[in-house]
Amino acid sequence: MNNFIVYDFETSGRSARFDQILQAGIIIYDKNFKALKKLNLKSRINPDTVPSINALRVNKLKIPDILSEEKSYYEMTMEMYSSLSEFHDSFFVGFNSINFDEEFFRQLLWEHFIFPYLTNTKGNSRLDILNFVTLVHAFRKDALNVQKSDEGKMTFKLESLAKANSFESNNAHDAIADVETTTKLLEMLLKNNYDLFNIFINN
Repeated sequence: MNNFIVYDFETSGRSARFDQILQAGIIIYDKNFKALKKLNLKSRINPDTVPSINALRVNKLKIPDILSEEKSYYEMTMEMYSSLSEFHDSFFVGFNSINFDEEFFRQLLWEHFIFPYLTNTKGNSRLDILNFVTLVHAFRKDALNVQKSDEGKMTFKLESLAKANSFESNNAHDAIADVETTTKLLEMLLKNNYDLFNIFINN
């Protein structure tokens, strides 16, 4: 693979069909994790989208800001697509991305009449770090620290993993900050677990 395209979205809610991406954080790294390109895009909220109060509480986006952002949803989409469509044979990397960010990304492209399977065509592959974390922890518990909740359950949230492994993000749930935290987590896991990584990507 040529590059790691690490991305994260902050959205107006949890439904890819009825909500929208409000902030897209994307950093493209080469295979040695040297940053090649960085995108921090924001969009005005569409007139027909009603944001979830819970979502805004988490991502800390403010109503006056999402109503007055310079770029429209269409303009953000086209800038994102033009920047990403040039890459091939790359990993599209996220944290819990298969079940969340990926759905929003495909919906975004489809709504704008763009081929929606950018992440798994042209030699590209999808890499969800949450799944890789659980794999590593299952086979090598000493490879990373995992916090437990007050109820004694293991917590695999990104901010919890970052804190437990000493690279806590200062701005969790900001898209670019989460991208940087995801990258640090991936680098840490790859350092001593490349054999598991090869098994993971082959499956």
